[in-house]
Amino acid sequence: MMGKKRLSVLLVGALTIPLAACSNSPTPAPTDSPMSLSQTSDAQYADYAGHQFSGKDPWEGTLSVTIESIVNGNMDWTFTDEFEGHKLFQTQKATPLHDGTADFDIQGRDAERDNVSFAYRGTLELKDGNVVVTLLAGAVTEESPEGGSSYHFAEALLSSGLSNQVVLDKVADDS
Repeated sequence: MMGKKRLSVLLVGALTIPLAACSNSPTPAPTDSPMSLSQTSDAQYADYAGHQFSGKDPWEGTLSVTIESIVNGNMDWTFTDEFEGHKLFQTQKATPLHDGTADFDIQGRDAERDNVSFAYRGTLELKDGNVVVTLLAGAVTEESPEGGSSYHFAEALLSSGLSNQVVLDKVADDS
């Protein structure tokens, strides 16, 4: 009985030493982890963060995009379109950014008039130091006691031959 006890203590002790040695060895870092890929993407587009980009929209208003941050492949940004007395403003959080391109589908109310709502769908691309916005669909609806009137920008753009792509330049004053 005493011999079996000594043998089991020896076996346990013999196994503990190699296991302890294994636990102290450094584990190699994964080379293709999603975090390392998103960090590369974040670094590639970091100079867009904290800046406003602005330009003329197809209906002679001013379209602006402000990129608040790009973290882990997600972008926080605001969309502002001012035209014909309207100020459409919407903040977007954690929009996935793939190879510098993000899809958006935003809805909101006019910043100054509660009876005006809007919806835009399209893509936003960070390219060559600019932001390129491609509008695929858009509508602004003004509710009134007599009924509502809608402006479907995508249809108007396609029928009039105007481009639905807007290149926004970085605003010189990055206040």
